[in-house]
Amino acid sequence: MASYVTPNNMLVVEVPINQPRIERRPSQTVLENNALCQFGQFRDPIFDYSGFVGSADFRPRIVDVSNGQKQLKMELAVKNYRPEQIKVSVKNNELIVQAENVYNDNNRSERSFLTKSITLPPGTQIDQLRSFLNNDGQLEIEAPFNEPVQGRSIDVQRL
Repeated sequence: MASYVTPNNMLVVEVPINQPRIERRPSQTVLENNALCQFGQFRDPIFDYSGFVGSADFRPRIVDVSNGQKQLKMELAVKNYRPEQIKVSVKNNELIVQAENVYNDNNRSERSFLTKSITLPPGTQIDQLRSFLNNDGQLEIEAPFNEPVQGRSIDVQRL
């Protein structure tokens, strides 16, 4: 779990989410047409749980591009945000994606936030990192990747 305060003084608490496992006991009887869903029968249908959990797979992949060159690639669903609302930064080898959307009309005011961070693997060329928004609402992040050089062993000799 992590928590921090945003520049506009909002407390953000990040909690890892694991899909719950449904434990069935012999004494339980569940009708086929009334099967349990992930959050029970009273789950809010507006809440996009599958999309929310899908973004939990925000992990770097190392792919071969061509001629033995490798590239780090990552994707994050940000379909509810415009490019100017998304900020991608790197601090101390940690990739940070933040987005904020504000909606106001006569009857309501709505704000949504997205924050994701991950430590980049050694060998990532941070100075060449780039990000762009594709047509499917996915933020794509990529950077050249060089395999870290393995340490050299040194023989110990007697004096």
